[in-house]
Amino acid sequence: MRIVQFMASGNFGGAEKVFVELANSMADHHKVDALVIRNCQFTHRFSSDVNVVELKSNPTVNNPFLHYEIFNTLNTLRPDLIHTHSAKATQLVNRVNRFCSLKHLGTKHNDRKGRIFNRIKWVTTVSEKARESIRSSSGGNVTVIHNGVIEEHVETSLKSEVFTMLGVGRLDKIKGFDLLLEQVAGLRFPFRLQIAGEGPEYSALQRDILALGLEDKVQLLGFREDIAQMMHDAHVVVISSHREGGPKVMLEALLYAPVLVSTPVGAVPEVLPEQFQTSLHNLTSKIEDVYLNYSAYTKDFREIRDRKKSNFAFSKIVTEYDRAYQQIVAD
Repeated sequence: MRIVQFMASGNFGGAEKVFVELANSMADHHKVDALVIRNCQFTHRFSSDVNVVELKSNPTVNNPFLHYEIFNTLNTLRPDLIHTHSAKATQLVNRVNRFCSLKHLGTKHNDRKGRIFNRIKWVTTVSEKARESIRSSSGGNVTVIHNGVIEEHVETSLKSEVFTMLGVGRLDKIKGFDLLLEQVAGLRFPFRLQIAGEGPEYSALQRDILALGLEDKVQLLGFREDIAQMMHDAHVVVISSHREGGPKVMLEALLYAPVLVSTPVGAVPEVLPEQFQTSLHNLTSKIEDVYLNYSAYTKDFREIRDRKKSNFAFSKIVTEYDRAYQQIVAD
């Protein structure tokens, strides 16, 4: 089977990581072409088995030259199926596909607006909450396939004596890092907060850190390749997002972190009991509770890991997508 994977994003975040990992895994037993926009920052992450095709046109959603280039590319490749990730790529392909007539699967990686997913026949979502956000107008087939994690090796290491929290994600308003800073400023014990990621809110967060007097306690680390090890070394991973899809960080924390606390976004309520969930405005008291009852939290989180981590093994997710592909092509 020949499959085109397409995501119209140049930055490298959780959804982009899923896109790359799925293309690489599918290339083990299918012919896979990865369609990417120009100046894409993660083309080097595809395996040598994936044929990477870089679009040259300006990647704006209403650019007619981009539509024509996608049309020509798909007509040249003639895949059995094209799998688009997120709304922009799905919208672009839906427009040109009326002239290509290809089998088209779109994946919705969050529960935000994305009306295009109401209009295509085959959709997968990464959480039940994302599935519930779709109101199909065409009798579409919507299936939940959670994100998965390719397990990495981490080194055994001693934790810092200072209680260390870790936030991971693109520095964007939707991640709630500004409110996380406000919340940790109210903690009444020694701590360190590390935030790994890049994005447009970097300067604003730096200003917040200075305004809150947190320059000796908070580090903005930029993009990191060693997230698994950082999670392992932290005392707790914190997700402070307003909205999410998976999130991928939750699944990575499920494998590597001693404790995770999160706002109830995306698939979090499907995976974590209420003990590990909190509102953004209650993060201070939740983190303090983790600090004061750390042994109990680590024990309970370990039990969740033992019960649930096999559900998110990447090999299982690849099998689920492979099954979906086979059904769509046979339809």
